[in-house]
Amino acid sequence: VTGTVNTDQVGEYTLTYKVTDKAGNEGSATRTVKVKADKLAGSYSCETFDGATSIGTYNCTPTASSTTYNQILISNFGGYGQNNQFTATVDGSTITIATKEFTADYQGTTYYIKIYAATGTYTKAGSIYKISSFQYTEDIRTSPTATPTTTVYTETWTKQ
Repeated sequence: VTGTVNTDQVGEYTLTYKVTDKAGNEGSATRTVKVKADKLAGSYSCETFDGATSIGTYNCTPTASSTTYNQILISNFGGYGQNNQFTATVDGSTITIATKEFTADYQGTTYYIKIYAATGTYTKAGSIYKISSFQYTEDIRTSPTATPTTTVYTETWTKQ
């Protein structure tokens, strides 16, 4: 058998089995093993930092995609509400969130928001898998054509 599977790292792994019988006939088979991201699902308490300053906490709930083995769907990422679902791809222990643009209303004002360059990590302690952190860039505009205010945020996540 050649190849290995790391069940602690989400990903796609290839194993190749080769055998030879007494007569010298050879055979081989290749199998693909997909380690899923579903172990990251659950409820998290998330604390957001602007530099070293905490600017608040919120709760979010990642769920496993029902169609893509290495994808999670995160509701309420950044505290922007359950209706703003973010798609994230997991590769190894790295989580990458796809760029997302949306609007959010706050105290009667509509804001135009773009979240991008969003990456995170997860860890495993014993049998518990958990998302540990994210860093992302956020552009906020008060109109679609306004100059954005750009901020880089860091978040720490605690699985509940």
